Order: sequence, then structure tokens, then C-alpha cells
Amino acid sequence: MRHWFAMPCVVIAVTMLSCSDAGVQKKLDEQGAEIQVLKAELESLKLDEKLRKLDQIAILSTSEKGYSAISTDLGVITVTLDDVQPYATGSKVILRFGNLTSASFTDPKAKIDWGPVDEKGYPDNAKAKTKDLDFIKPLPPGEWTSFDVILDGVSPSSLGFVRVHDFTNDRIGLRH
Repeated sequence: MRHWFAMPCVVIAVTMLSCSDAGVQKKLDEQGAEIQVLKAELESLKLDEKLRKLDQIAILSTSEKGYSAISTDLGVITVTLDDVQPYATGSKVILRFGNLTSASFTDPKAKIDWGPVDEKGYPDNAKAKTKDLDFIKPLPPGEWTSFDVILDGVSPSSLGFVRVHDFTNDRIGLRH
């Protein structure tokens, strides 16, 4: 008689486990869907952050003349790419910075990226190089200031873009 009693208990236990497994699987599927939604929202936030910072990046093309503007906490700085020449294992460029403010930027710093462009003319970020740009002199108010910058690893014929970003300045000078 015990076997007849034990058998339904086993069947009930197995049924409960399989129901439990189905419930667990359903919960895992729901959480997986929630994770996908959260990932999409996170990517959207990252894109929004990048778009907010676009005005803080100057992108210069070797095939186009003109300037690009960088918004800073203190005002706008313009940048032009004036010249590109061969130099050792890379290129030497002249970057000209225009300080549109009435303050002197006495300790400016920035990051600079450079490299080739892809077939559509967009910066090829996979092949880009980066370095810190420490200005050797201040940027006086209302003036252009030129700097020679050495860009290693890219010949003038391969150089397609120069990007200036993360512009900072720890000190300013004002006229008395």
C-alpha cells in the first residue's frame, strides 16, 4: 500500500518542480526583456551625452578650409588647420586658435586626435591617434595664436582629419 501512496506524491512533486521551472523560466525571460530595455535606454543616454558635447569638439578636414568652434565654460575658441607638411615619420601642422573672449587663456590644454578618413570622408577612428596638446603660450583675447603640432604616424597624404577636444583652462587673465 505504501507504493500506491508514494507514487502520487512523486508525481505531484515532479509536477510542482516542472511548474516551478516554467515559472522560473518565465521570470528569467521577463528580466531579460527588462535588461534589453535598460540597455537601449543607456545607449540613448550615452548618445545624448555625446550630442551635448558636440559643440566642445572642433573637427578639421585637410580637404576643406575654414574654422571650427569649441564652446568652453568661458566662451568660444575657434580653430583652423592652416598648413600640413611632412615631418619625420608623420606630419607637422599649424593650428591657429582664435580667442573670441575678452579674457586671456593663460594655461590652455586640449586633446588632439588625427588620422585618415574612410571612403565616405568620415574620421576613421579605428586608425586615429591621440595626444595631449599643451599650449606653450597663452591665447590672448581677440587674437589668433598659431601653434606647430607634430602628428606622428600619418603622412600628409594620409592625414584626413584633426580633431581638437577636451579644451580646458585653469587660469585666465583680465586687463586692469
